[in-house]
Amino acid sequence: MFEEALANYHLKRVDKAQNLLQKCLHDNPKDAPAQFYLERCKRYLDSGVHEGSGEIDANIVWDESLKVGVKEIDEQHEELFKYSNVLMNAIKERRDQNEVEKVVSFLNEYVENHFRDEEEIMREHDYPFLSFQKEQHENFIKYFKKVQSELKEMKESRAYLMFRIRLLVVDWLVNHTYKEDRHFGRFLRDKDKVAPEHII
Repeated sequence: MFEEALANYHLKRVDKAQNLLQKCLHDNPKDAPAQFYLERCKRYLDSGVHEGSGEIDANIVWDESLKVGVKEIDEQHEELFKYSNVLMNAIKERRDQNEVEKVVSFLNEYVENHFRDEEEIMREHDYPFLSFQKEQHENFIKYFKKVQSELKEMKESRAYLMFRIRLLVVDWLVNHTYKEDRHFGRFLRDKDKVAPEHII
């Protein structure tokens, strides 16, 4: 219940978040995180100022700063961002369950193919952190499959599922692309090992 309240708070559905938090505190009056967010709800309703972590329901935007510098990888990353937004919008707009599942299935297949291609390019260039990348990719797939299962069952609220997907995309996909994958791009440039077919 707390996770759903948190999702609603970040999605600026503060009235619903407040009701859920009050239920949390009814069950456990000493629940400090629930008290903390309930106070935030009250401050928002009084002042109109939302103390959040950004626009959780906004689309993520691909830009030049996220480029790795390898044409094939960058094109696939841009597609991943695009279809992640399609998925979030499908849930937000309460589209048909079959449509949501089609997007999820496509995204799941695309992610696995992308990771395979990315790892193969890294292997070709003897990237010393390939095993770490593979571990990160496996963790993402595992987590994504869990979210995929939840989407199929649709037992959780759409707000909570959107929140989970947003965190998955922002906390993993964006950060992984910006940090780990761009490190690979720097490795190639530093070693002057970019093969002609990979140059942008």
